[in-house]
Amino acid sequence: MELQELNAQALAKFFQGGCVYLGANKDQVNALNVFPVPDGDTGINMYLTIKSAVQAIAAKNYISVDKLAQDFSMGALMGARGNSGVILSQLFRGFAQSLTGKTTINAKDMADAWQKGVDLSYKSVIKPVEGTILTVCKDMAQAAGHAAQSGADIITMLRNALASGEKSLANTPNLLPVLRQAGVVDAGGKGLLVIFTGGLMALEGREELDFSQIAQETKPALPPSPLNPTPEQAADIPFIYCTELLIKGDRLPLEKIQANLSLD
Repeated sequence: MELQELNAQALAKFFQGGCVYLGANKDQVNALNVFPVPDGDTGINMYLTIKSAVQAIAAKNYISVDKLAQDFSMGALMGARGNSGVILSQLFRGFAQSLTGKTTINAKDMADAWQKGVDLSYKSVIKPVEGTILTVCKDMAQAAGHAAQSGADIITMLRNALASGEKSLANTPNLLPVLRQAGVVDAGGKGLLVIFTGGLMALEGREELDFSQIAQETKPALPPSPLNPTPEQAADIPFIYCTELLIKGDRLPLEKIQANLSLD
């Protein structure tokens, strides 16, 4: 199967497939969660984030990928949960910015948008850590770019990116000692691979995806997990709560705000 171009409907299907597949595999991602806090919620946080984004584009008829990506990005931002969800929302934000003015996209457009998302994701984290979702996303974007430059269609590009992502994920314990000690790969990186795998499955027309679950409400309760920190573990974690907030305004001094927030 070859696919040279995505219109708004096809891009929406890609996003929906990623949401559905992550919804079906979020517990597997939760079980890997040991960094930055072993609270077993990465899978559900990423799922609630992308589900919010998918719901933001539901029942709308888009004529351009530009507007669809903008709405999807805003939905992800407004529904972002936890560190992984916020990083995911920034990936989609950069993706959307790169598609400004485009009605349809080809493999190169998609790879460029992906790289823009990676760049913005890294900038959104004050102290980026390798061996996390950031690393996996970066390696996948690089593979996507190389495939697109060689003339690959969208399906081939995504397959190459996923193959690179699997290698990158397997290497995360070598980059982050806490993963090696726990005997797991990075949960956020795994969640990202699940999303893009589901997106590819949707574009390929795989029938095992159940799109009806998107309309079902998911309570944001955290599942029980053996990785939840004990009181002794929690004592070694300087920040045991994850808080998201939105700051609105015109010409906000981003660097000054970040500096103030990073003060002890």
